[in-house]
Amino acid sequence: MATDGGLAWLTRGSGELTLSDGEVGLPGVNVFQVDADQNGNIWAGTDNGLYKLDSANHVVAEYHYNLGNEAGLGAGPIRALFEDRHGRLWLGTQGGGLTQFDPATVTFTHFLHDPDNPDSLLNNQVVAVAEDSTGTLWVSSWTAGLNLLSPYISKFPTPLAIDTVPLAIL
Repeated sequence: MATDGGLAWLTRGSGELTLSDGEVGLPGVNVFQVDADQNGNIWAGTDNGLYKLDSANHVVAEYHYNLGNEAGLGAGPIRALFEDRHGRLWLGTQGGGLTQFDPATVTFTHFLHDPDNPDSLLNNQVVAVAEDSTGTLWVSSWTAGLNLLSPYISKFPTPLAIDTVPLAIL
């Protein structure tokens, strides 16, 4: 589980809650999102970057914000973390838009709001990402609505404004 003091684990059956310690689990790190990938690794989205943990919950890779490097992790705390069917991670950030991370190639691709481009994100406050059965990504933004990203093109041609989306699906 994500906590403001690192990671916590809930033991099935006993219901015992174990908090991070000095050895494992990102102690002292504000963790917003946690996801397990297809290979059994744990990914943690935090207020200062992305962490990969192995099955023993030891950090094996860290990706911190690098504002001067467009090929690196973008800015903003990670508020959404989702693995798609191809094993790529999608990171929704608070102010830094949407970032696609390919663990196989260790590459980052950024998607940002551009007021001059109607095919860009509605805004850079991404709070949730999901994938439907066609591979289309549904990207929810804070106060702006829902973007759909086709798996075949790298643009958001069909924004759904917040006033057109039923609250039940947000």
